[in-house]
Order: sequence, then structure tokens, then C-alpha cells
Amino acid sequence: MKNIFIFLALMGTTFSFTACEKDMDTYEFSDPKPAYVEIKSKAAITVEEGKEAEITFQSREAFQEVKSLQYEIKGAYTITGSIDYPRNSTSYVYSLAVPDGIVPEGTESAAATFTLVSADDLTVGYKGADKEVVNITITAAE
Repeated sequence: MKNIFIFLALMGTTFSFTACEKDMDTYEFSDPKPAYVEIKSKAAITVEEGKEAEITFQSREAFQEVKSLQYEIKGAYTITGSIDYPRNSTSYVYSLAVPDGIVPEGTESAAATFTLVSADDLTVGYKGADKEVVNITITAAE
């Protein structure tokens, strides 16, 4: 009787190992998402005129070379510019200088919109370029 239990235990172990013989080592590592860069936080920013606002950009991978990001600001003032996104980095904090004299006399604030327009050979935004916008409220200097 004891030999039957040992035999059954050995057979169960043997069957469990043979069940694993199927080739399951075919993993799919292709990633259909193209390389992209986006604004990390799309939350509204409040900054005093003459000061700097910080905008953080991020990517899902570090790039081998510097990438040029083009942006535009519209609203209280209009400007276009470019930012050098550093190589070997997955995030970058850009200090945007807000010029003096933006807020009209007699008002407390003015509004502008920062938009990431393009980025070398990268896709702008994981969810689409129309989502890469930050609203900026510019307050009068004290």
C-alpha cells in the first residue's frame, strides 16, 4: 500500500512536469507606441509677470541626442520659441520667463496658453498633440 502512494506521488510529479513541456517562451516585445514627448502636468500655472514659470516635459525613453521642442504662447502675449530637451534624460524642467508689462493697467491678471507644437522626429503627446496645453494666469507685479 505504501508503494502505491509513492508510485502515485511520483506519477503526479511526472505528469506535472510534462504538462510544462509546451513552448511558452514566445514573448511579444514589440511596442507599437512611437517615441513621444509630453508636458508632465497640464494643471494651470499662476505666475507673476517678470518671474519664471516652470513647465516639466517628459518622455518614456531617454534619447541619444538633444531634441528640439517648439512651443507657442498665445493670449496675453504671443511668442514662439524652442527648447533643447537634453539627451539621456526622461524629463526636463523648463523655466519660462514671463516678461513685464503683460497685465493691463487696472486689472489684476491676464491669461495665456502654452502649447507644445512639435518635437523634432517625435510624436507630441502620448494622447495627442491637442492635449499638450497649459493655461497660464499672469498676475500683476507687486
